[in-house]
Amino acid sequence: MFPQLLLQCLATDLWAVAVHRYQGGLHVRLRMTVIRLPNGSLWLYSPVPIDDELANDLAALGPVEHIIAPNCFHHLHAAAAKRRYPQAKLWAAPGLREKCPDVPFDAVVSEPELPWEDVLETLLIAGYLRSRWCVRIFCST
Repeated sequence: MFPQLLLQCLATDLWAVAVHRYQGGLHVRLRMTVIRLPNGSLWLYSPVPIDDELANDLAALGPVEHIIAPNCFHHLHAAAAKRRYPQAKLWAAPGLREKCPDVPFDAVVSEPELPWEDVLETLLIAGYLRSRWCVRIFCST
């Protein structure tokens, strides 16, 4: 078993946390990106398992407002993140609601107006591997 790595600051208002796991006999690294939006809220991209220690670290940065499940593979911890942060909006990549009907998604990233579009550019990539869609985000400044 690999230990969960701590929240790592990459730049102003940008963090990452990695979790190492064995899955199907393979060593897999899961990585969540955390961005603090101009209103002080947090945007979680591709959530990892969030234990109490990580939740405390995130709380020190700001309230979680958005959780993004970026494709049909990187969604495994989205429902748990939504349970931990029920007030946050859980966003699905296109096709994910159909694949995971039991996950309480609030919205699909392909909606015409995204609340973060002033600071983050959203790019939908069709046909990404076998997942149909992938959501990639870029800083627009």
